[in-house]
Amino acid sequence: MLPLAGTYPSILSALLALAARLRTPSGSERFGSCGPGDDPSPSGTESPSSNALSRHQAAISGIRSKLLHIQTEYTQKGDLEEILAASLLLTIFGFPRQINNWSLHVQGMIALIESTDPAMIESLSVARLVRPFAAHNNIYAFSLGRSEESHQAWLNWDLGPQEGITRAAYTPFEITIGYPQSMITLIAIMSGTFEDTRKYGRLSTSLHARLKHAFESAIATTRLPLLRGSNTVATYSGLSWQTMMEVFLESWTLPPIPQHLSFQLSTAIFTACECIRKAGLIYLWRGGFDADAT
Repeated sequence: MLPLAGTYPSILSALLALAARLRTPSGSERFGSCGPGDDPSPSGTESPSSNALSRHQAAISGIRSKLLHIQTEYTQKGDLEEILAASLLLTIFGFPRQINNWSLHVQGMIALIESTDPAMIESLSVARLVRPFAAHNNIYAFSLGRSEESHQAWLNWDLGPQEGITRAAYTPFEITIGYPQSMITLIAIMSGTFEDTRKYGRLSTSLHARLKHAFESAIATTRLPLLRGSNTVATYSGLSWQTMMEVFLESWTLPPIPQHLSFQLSTAIFTACECIRKAGLIYLWRGGFDADAT
């Protein structure tokens, strides 16, 4: 995004805000405890944290201006680049004690992507980068307690890895969040089942089909001896979604880790994914993310 900062002021403001906050971790804590009219700087001059807030507000003002423009005019690629890139930076930047609900911000990013011509999204590298971040932040497991419904964008946009393709390296998105896309897909499916059953008492047709496909793919190479065999799919086709989800979690294995990674990093990735997989089983058995897993 650095090259874009020289062209679009909102992106520059968002980058400067992020840089100012990263330079002052203790300052951001002091700012978080101040009231609206308080001066967080002991000397009365502008502190790094207040400078970060000024940059943050400048970025938001720029985004709002661009949003108003595209509501009345045809969406230009430059406007879309600036809005999406600055919005992504703001999701990284936000002051936890000052910003109450980032899910509305994420929903706005998703709405903008869904309302834009898919060909334009595919033609912009920034849009292709922002899309998985917005979908990832919209997953129920990563935003517990919000009042807004999830768009289940990760599943609807089919952002998981393509089956049968082994990549030589992780994508920039995977490197940034620390999880492979296949693990995010597992979490998205599990989150979707918990969210749908909590709100509607059943799974949507599309989510049930996605879970069934994941279940059938999992048992094809399962680690569970009782589920191996040529008639497995036919035998277990009438299972409940809870059982299919359990089999999926029990059978899921981490795709091959890129060979250029060190042994220590490969071990850390494998261990983290196994912890998440097993935690998913515990929450499934307990009835969802709202349950007490202790």
